[in-house]
Amino acid sequence: MSEIKALTSLRMIAALLVFFHHFYPFTRTGDVLENILIEGHIGVTIFFVLSGFLIALRYYDKFHDTGLTRAGLVDYYRKRVARIYPLYAFLLITSLFFPLSLLGLVEYSLTQGFFENAKFAGIPTAWSLTVEESFYFLLPLIAMRRTRSKIKAAFPKLLIVTLCLLLLGALIVIVSNVTALARVGGLGFMASSTHMMTYTIFGRFLDFAVGILIAVIFKHSRIRVWFKQRTGRIGAELLVIGGLIWVGIFANVMHINGGYAAAWVFNYGVSIGAGLVILGLTNEQTFLARALSFPLFVYLGKVSYALYLLQATWLFWNVKPENFIIPTASPLVYFILLYTAANLVSALLYQWVETPMRNFILRRTEPSQ
Repeated sequence: MSEIKALTSLRMIAALLVFFHHFYPFTRTGDVLENILIEGHIGVTIFFVLSGFLIALRYYDKFHDTGLTRAGLVDYYRKRVARIYPLYAFLLITSLFFPLSLLGLVEYSLTQGFFENAKFAGIPTAWSLTVEESFYFLLPLIAMRRTRSKIKAAFPKLLIVTLCLLLLGALIVIVSNVTALARVGGLGFMASSTHMMTYTIFGRFLDFAVGILIAVIFKHSRIRVWFKQRTGRIGAELLVIGGLIWVGIFANVMHINGGYAAAWVFNYGVSIGAGLVILGLTNEQTFLARALSFPLFVYLGKVSYALYLLQATWLFWNVKPENFIIPTASPLVYFILLYTAANLVSALLYQWVETPMRNFILRRTEPSQ
């Protein structure tokens, strides 16, 4: 299926939310919009739901219908590695050089998300890549069972996997604390249930499950035919609007109840709302989909991965209002200048590092005919 431009631009919005969460100097007035932006970490949730949707849209049927063939798995994993690892490794090397330690091994293996005391080591936002690569590993296993009705089978299958991962994660936390695993190197391997729920695939799989379910519904129901009708367009508009309101409500309630660490359960509402928005945006005739198809927004969506990783590195992390104040500049002006600069650097990384390195890996790993 060809690129859905609005969904590419949605990545820009998700990265912008995370940028707000990290950099905007909030006044803490209790305003609803400010509450939502303070909880801008929900951009990561949107990334996860969107990733579940796009990866399932491309690969779910393939693994479901043909099973786990060696050629299929090799092609799948080489494309996933080429997508996330080259830029991450480049930024890690330029930030930390080559740390010869257990922590360095964790960082370069992209497993830091499993360690409570190391989850922000190296590139702080990269904990989410641990979750992402865990999802990449799981998808072929989830999709491979052959059934006649993909839609009817998807929901119970995803629910069972979600519950099993939650139970497995809780068991690993118990074992890690009973044994010495949680204390090895002081890294805190799966050291607490809060960490397990918020920073690992065991608690975050539901985000991807929502995306997978939306992809299966989109591909195997009559919704695409309905979207082409007038009533379908209205329905898609309502999905987008309702989903955005749903995300905002749950982000606001999360903030009121102490933020993501204290009120993580409300993030699951954000996941469902994000799924509704994504499904609605697949109808490219909706107002928001047409607005997000603007070429600049699409391009910013393409560079959003670089922006997401870059914003927490040394290059931007210390450039905060309390450390660097532009004379007479309002917080909003400061934020716009910083966001613009970050996007310019991200665009350079996308053009000169991310894309060339991804293409190089794909060429070098292309199976011989």
